[in-house]
Amino acid sequence: MATSSGDLYGLLPVGSREIRLLRVISLEEESTLWGLEVASLDRDPQFVALSYVWGDASQTESISINGRATTVTVNLAHALHHSLNVWATLHNDIASVSELRIWADAVCINQADLLERSIQVRMMGSIYSSAKYVFSWLGLE
Repeated sequence: MATSSGDLYGLLPVGSREIRLLRVISLEEESTLWGLEVASLDRDPQFVALSYVWGDASQTESISINGRATTVTVNLAHALHHSLNVWATLHNDIASVSELRIWADAVCINQADLLERSIQVRMMGSIYSSAKYVFSWLGLE
């Protein structure tokens, strides 16, 4: 699960069909800098839903979201990295990752906000069916 605090997540309006999406801010030699943006499912956003095994919660890695170090499971970190590679392959261009938006529950849902988490989990069917692609990740093995 991602660690978070106040300024990583803004409030999503209750009753809306808004979700957060990860977007690539920049690709660095050793890491990717991510940002979170809000999108409405009512406006048909173009995104990839990432279906993955969370993995061992004790094995974590830090990724940068909105300029903040955020802890995710190693399996999610690998899934995000490989999603970039798959996207670049699909579009025959590494520069195309700037267009990539990913929904991954552990970081796109404020896991510390029980009300938000409950609402967003109930929307997961709509989220997955609204995605342009669904990438599945079971692990490196």
